[in-house]
Amino acid sequence: MHTTKKSDGASTKNARPKKSLNILVGGANRGTRQNLPGYERFNAKSSGTELVLRCVDPEPGRAAECAEFAAKSGVAITPDEGRIEDAMRSDLSPTVLQVDNAETVAHAMAVARAFPRPVTGMLLVGLPGRLLGVRFTLTLGNPTAFQEVETLMHTLREVTAPSGSSKVIGLEAPIGQQLAEPLFREWFARHTEDVLGKFAAGTPVNCAPIEGTFDGGRTLPVLIVAVETFGHADDIVTRAMTNASFALALNEPVLVIEVARAALRVHEAWRNERDHRVVVESTVALDRTLVERAAAESALRAEYERVAAERRAEEARDAARRAAEPAVPVVVTATEVATITRTNPVRVTD
Repeated sequence: MHTTKKSDGASTKNARPKKSLNILVGGANRGTRQNLPGYERFNAKSSGTELVLRCVDPEPGRAAECAEFAAKSGVAITPDEGRIEDAMRSDLSPTVLQVDNAETVAHAMAVARAFPRPVTGMLLVGLPGRLLGVRFTLTLGNPTAFQEVETLMHTLREVTAPSGSSKVIGLEAPIGQQLAEPLFREWFARHTEDVLGKFAAGTPVNCAPIEGTFDGGRTLPVLIVAVETFGHADDIVTRAMTNASFALALNEPVLVIEVARAALRVHEAWRNERDHRVVVESTVALDRTLVERAAAESALRAEYERVAAERRAEEARDAARRAAEPAVPVVVTATEVATITRTNPVRVTD
């Protein structure tokens, strides 16, 4: 290999130029921007590969803005205005999905099954009282996992209200979820850094196809069970854990997501090391009825706030009119003048 001499006489080898690894990214909003540290760390650590992102987003100008933002971190992004599902039909690069619409993820899964490539992505789900982060890492050797994510995302679309990030981790979200967001983002950024390295090297990933977290620290494998109607939780969870396609550690928690038509249940469970008995720790149910009820309550709250705002505006107008009314002078004596208005009236008593 060719060597050059430094001015102090020491010899150094010329560094080989890095090869580019094209990554197709779906979404150019909050999720992608918060995931930039993962790409930045990968490029800084890798001596042989440089990630080059093609960022696809249907919102006009958003991908370009994301590219400008990423350039400050040294991450190269080619912006593309359009739908990720369409881009995936012609670009078979490894794909990262960072969109807040579960239905879009479901459509992307269908395209990925028809136009195979490795895919990873994350979605934050605001469950009642807690935040759930779901990430998936899908490789060509596990086509079943693509179908499972597609099924899960179709159902999530049915049982979640179209609120966007504001009510999940934004200003309208519970304060605990707002404070926890950086932990969830770093949980996925570290994962992105790791799995893209595996994609670049062509080596197997060492994680479950679908994983979840409630705190951004502890990672739980996720099992998907499709059912017609909900069954007994113990039976569903036991069957799912027994039929898992990968090894499950004893005494370690697992998430079993039971997916029915327009409804799902999330079970947190573990298998006892002593007797191998399955213990269901908690269950959270989501269905379309709850979504419709929440939507009705939201509409009622919005109407109440509208009426209250109109009332406050009317009171403000009345106060302005009263303040603008001319004062009425009343002569009491030759030298004393009292000013009488609605806010300074004459009062009588016996």
